[in-house]
Amino acid sequence: MAESDAAISRPGRTAVVSGGGPVGAVTAILLAKQGWNVQVYDLACLPSVRPAQQDHRAYRLTVASRGLRVLKLANVNMDPIIATQGTRFEAAMFKANGRKSLSASIPMTPDPPCVRVFRDEIALRIIHEAQRLFPQTIKFHHSIAVTNVDFERQLVHLDRDGSNTTEVGYDLLVGADGASSVVRSALQQIMPDSYIRRYRHKQVYSMTQVTPSDPAEIPPHAVFQAHAMKDGIVLWDGRSSTDCRVGLAVPQELADAIRQGRIDNIIAMLQSSGRSLPDYARKAVIELVKSKPDFYPMPSWTYLSQLHGPRVAAPLTHSLTHRATSSCADACKPCNMHIMTSYDLPSQSLQVPDW
Repeated sequence: MAESDAAISRPGRTAVVSGGGPVGAVTAILLAKQGWNVQVYDLACLPSVRPAQQDHRAYRLTVASRGLRVLKLANVNMDPIIATQGTRFEAAMFKANGRKSLSASIPMTPDPPCVRVFRDEIALRIIHEAQRLFPQTIKFHHSIAVTNVDFERQLVHLDRDGSNTTEVGYDLLVGADGASSVVRSALQQIMPDSYIRRYRHKQVYSMTQVTPSDPAEIPPHAVFQAHAMKDGIVLWDGRSSTDCRVGLAVPQELADAIRQGRIDNIIAMLQSSGRSLPDYARKAVIELVKSKPDFYPMPSWTYLSQLHGPRVAAPLTHSLTHRATSSCADACKPCNMHIMTSYDLPSQSLQVPDW
């Protein structure tokens, strides 16, 4: 048993976390540090370090200083990810006419202000650290989904591959289960709509890997660029000449047209817009459009996480956290609900009262 497990594990305090991504995994560590036995369930299989080339859903995210502080607070060793960033991180946004509207160049240090990382890459890193720090008190269960919540009996219904359904009890339930959150949907059934903040961005995206003909065209450090078009944005994202992706974010109706093969207008737009976009990136995104790829909801504007328990008081502190008011608590005794973005991790420790 790890020293951390032996020091603080207290029987009879079970937290169930629905969703094993970056937020679910780091929340599990923060709860385990407070003595909770944590069971994490995730619909997907264990993520890989590097997404497959044909994975159109694979995107990078920027973990900013607040998120890095939380990871440090959780004792997550980020050195392997920091080492992939190179000497600095450069970001820029361009208007449709090719003019630069915003730019930043951030030196990479052993304690950087931000890192650029695949979502699955950082999720796997946190999972490994959780298993190292708390091998006895945190358990991850992949390919098992939380499909329903019984708040009265404090039970979650679990489903494995649609064939095996079981019930598991909890003292604290954390919903970190993405844009189609089962926990949030269940809370919506028992709480007034005005206390459920659910934001969905109108655009969808698709990504693909790109290999430039000349490796020197890719800087040897982390870089991110957003090139605006008339109806959408081209995203160019890389960390080296062998680790570069280009993506397209468009309104849902335009994505539907691409999936149906009606692509003449979008290709014309790609050829005439984004004048600062490198030629190899432009060619790659045009090939992406021609392949009729799947599109996915933009992740960074969807609020994901909620908590439920008999006496949850003030667990998450975050600039985008919304706390249920006293009138809601009176209407739904004794439940409070909190929401946070999944990629800007909570800015302070998860504080759950000692019941």
